[in-house]
Amino acid sequence: MPPPNGTVSVTNGTQYGAEVYFQCDTGFRLEGNASSVCNLTGQWELGTPTCQLIGDDCPVTEIVCFL
Repeated sequence: MPPPNGTVSVTNGTQYGAEVYFQCDTGFRLEGNASSVCNLTGQWELGTPTCQLIGDDCPVTEIVCFL
């Protein structure tokens, strides 16, 4: 299952050893691993990442230029 605001592509089906790749939609960044492998218990080895809105956790700061 893809993370909200993201997509997933799976190679080799969803059996043991299959690989999965996660991407986020434009305007979101991936928090977690971009890929994982199906393990012997039928779970993705590294879990499912989340897609975080870019700038959502960044405070507004003054932009300073140096010459």
